[in-house]
Amino acid sequence: MAERPSTPADKAHTQATAEQQFEAEDIKDALDLKREAEQGDAPVSNLSGSSPLTEQWQRCAEKLRAQVAKSLGLYWRECRTTAKKHKLISTAAMVLGLATPLIIAEASKVKPLFGVKPEYLHAAAFVTSLSVALLEGFRRIGKFDSRWANSYRDATDIKRARDTFEINTIGYAVGTSSWIKSFREYRAAYHTVIDRDISRISSIGSDAEPEK
Repeated sequence: MAERPSTPADKAHTQATAEQQFEAEDIKDALDLKREAEQGDAPVSNLSGSSPLTEQWQRCAEKLRAQVAKSLGLYWRECRTTAKKHKLISTAAMVLGLATPLIIAEASKVKPLFGVKPEYLHAAAFVTSLSVALLEGFRRIGKFDSRWANSYRDATDIKRARDTFEINTIGYAVGTSSWIKSFREYRAAYHTVIDRDISRISSIGSDAEPEK
């Protein structure tokens, strides 16, 4: 049986069918690409197993977690210690500073209080004045007030960066694109604080050097 010659209508139908097939394949490819992209940010419940790359990210996270815990312990301990020293030295200097003029005034009297000899009172005034000067010098050299403030700020910045990282990675597995982005921001914030602390310590030595 002889085949019927194709008409223009048949050719148009064949071309339309081919275009529909190509369009369906393009849609399928686009959906596959979208599915792969969404899988990179899939929640933890949708992922199973771990790859070597994921394990490397996990080790990096554990290392940073240990460094942060150690740094926070040091900063909080430094904060408590310097605050206590600053309060103790300031209080002692204030009390002795108030006592010194009273002792000098009492020594100038003909009959001092409690019958203490004037030479003893003058000696006591000298001791209290010297103590105030030593305490004030020790306070300025130690810079306990600024050290307390800097330690508190550093600890607060690190804790805020850690809390932000933990909140931003809720529902995302280790190694996903969103997790990696948050982790890099967390690590950068931590090292910014450490670099700031190192720069502050280095400036103490440079300030003591004479100008050339």
